[in-house]
Amino acid sequence: MTKHIYANLAPNAWTDLTTDKDCIVSNDCLSPVDWYKSNGVMDSLTMNQTPGYLTDYPFVNVHFNGKDYRVSPFDFQIITD
Repeated sequence: MTKHIYANLAPNAWTDLTTDKDCIVSNDCLSPVDWYKSNGVMDSLTMNQTPGYLTDYPFVNVHFNGKDYRVSPFDFQIITD
């Protein structure tokens, strides 16, 4: 079974990260599938209270097609076929 990791990347909309062989997800520099298999670790700090600033919200760093994105964990979808 093949896994496809999609992220909602502006301005592209939902994008299959597995189509870019050089895609890196998270500060751990993992491929999209390896990041998913490692339980999708966030790059942000653990939240113990409601964030007061935009930079305090949870995120994952994504490098896709030569661009860097800061993506909310709610903007990922996993498709298995």
